[in-house]
This record gives sequence, C-alpha cells and structure tokens, in this order.
Amino acid sequence: MKHTVPEEALARGLEYVRRNGTGLMGALAAHAAGVASGDDVLVHLRPYQNHDGGWERFDGDMAGSLSTISQTWLGLQWLLWTRPSDTTPLDRTVEFLRQSQHDDGYWDEPDEILQYDPPPWMVPGRLANQLWLTSAVCCKLLELGREFEVRFDAAVEFLRSGWEEEEGFPVFLHTHWMALYIFRSLKEQNDMDRRIARGCARRLKDDLIGDKVDGTDVTSIAYTALKSGTRDLFDVAFPIVVGNQAEDGGWTTGYGDVHRPLCTIEAMHLAAQRL
Repeated sequence: MKHTVPEEALARGLEYVRRNGTGLMGALAAHAAGVASGDDVLVHLRPYQNHDGGWERFDGDMAGSLSTISQTWLGLQWLLWTRPSDTTPLDRTVEFLRQSQHDDGYWDEPDEILQYDPPPWMVPGRLANQLWLTSAVCCKLLELGREFEVRFDAAVEFLRSGWEEEEGFPVFLHTHWMALYIFRSLKEQNDMDRRIARGCARRLKDDLIGDKVDGTDVTSIAYTALKSGTRDLFDVAFPIVVGNQAEDGGWTTGYGDVHRPLCTIEAMHLAAQRL
C-alpha cells in the first residue's frame, strides 16, 4: 500500500506553522517542506542548547532554564531529522546523556526540576517516568547510530525490567512506540525482546483502532512503525495522520492549541520520510 501526503498539504502546514509558531518551529516546518536546510534550522536550534550539552524549553511544558531529559530527547529528534553539517551540537548532546545516565542504566529528570513545578510526567523518581525517558533517549540514539556512546545494554536491561507481560509498560503509551523501535532494532534479540516488540505493536494497534490515541501520538506511532518495519501498524496509523489535518492547514491535537505547531511539524516530517 502506497501512502503519500499531497505537496499542497505540506504547503498549508508550513503556512500554519509560520502564522502560529516560533522562529524555530517555522524553520523546522520549512525543512520538512524542503525549503530550508539542516544548517538553516541549526541557527534557530542553538539557543535551546545549554553549556552542559543538554536542552531546555522546547515545548512549554516546563519553563525552567535547566537541561532536562524530556527536552534533550527532543533536541536529539530535531538534530536527527534535520542533519545539520555541524555535528558539534549532537556530540555535546550525546556527552550530556552519557554523563547523566544513572548507574542502573536509566535516565531521569534532575531533582532541580522540582523548583519549577513540573508536570507529572517530568517528576523525578517515578518508575513510569524513568521508563519513558529511557526509551525516548535509547530510541533516538539508536536511530542516530550513537547508542554505543552510552551504556546502552544497561538501559535496555532497565527497560526489560519494566515490562509486565499482561500490562505492558506502566502509565504512558509513549513508552510503547519508543520501545517498539528499540526492541525490533536490536541486533541480538532474545525471546523476551520479541515478546516486548509484539506486545507494544499490539497495544498501539488496539488503541488506534479503538480511537484512544491523540493526533500527535498517532503521528509518532506512524513514524516509529515506518522506521521499525511494522507495516501493519503503519497502515493503520498513517491514514489517521493524513485525516488529522484541519482546514487551517495545521494538524489537530487534544493537548491544546499551543502544541498544534509542533504536532504539525511532526506530521510534516513524517511525510518527508519519502513514503
């Protein structure tokens, strides 16, 4: 089955983001539309990277000026999608992640984040948060081919320890699509890895069919399904993504209008994967 997004849809998305988003968002959308280079985007990305190599304040969920894992994985994602010629920002990001990985293999938000009244999914010390943050970091490092620069095996073992055969991963659907890519991409898979991958795919597909997934998350699922070769999941997710573009050119999300530009950018970058 061939899946495409019309060029006209991308042009409308770009205009929506330019009207409603920041300069960075406009540059990311322009890159997805093929009218800006990765180097053009990097000019707008640089102010969000801190001296320690971590990233801050991309999506407005937490306005504190400190490096967080939840923002750093987004930095990885934008660098992955735009591939600027200067690799220094990526190198610094990977070093930050190497330094901030915990002894047990996971990533967690710094305790300092508590000064800024973070939302529940950023509160440190919670297993569900550690699992989604660790899956997010591993997913992007693996896609970038930089997983060998952290203790990746320890991180994967931590993810395995959080899997419940009947329940899956706790709380967050996000962990499931990130883990799907990880466990389908491992060079040496054991039986548990294959069960986790199948379980993640089944949970994601069931939730899509049951109309339980927000528009932004549908796009993330479609992207992961494409990259992991989970074609039956992609065939369910992608038509929903196409149908989620509104009359104003932007993609819809239940997370609030403030998140619509980023939702639109993600959908546009999915389309730019040359489906």
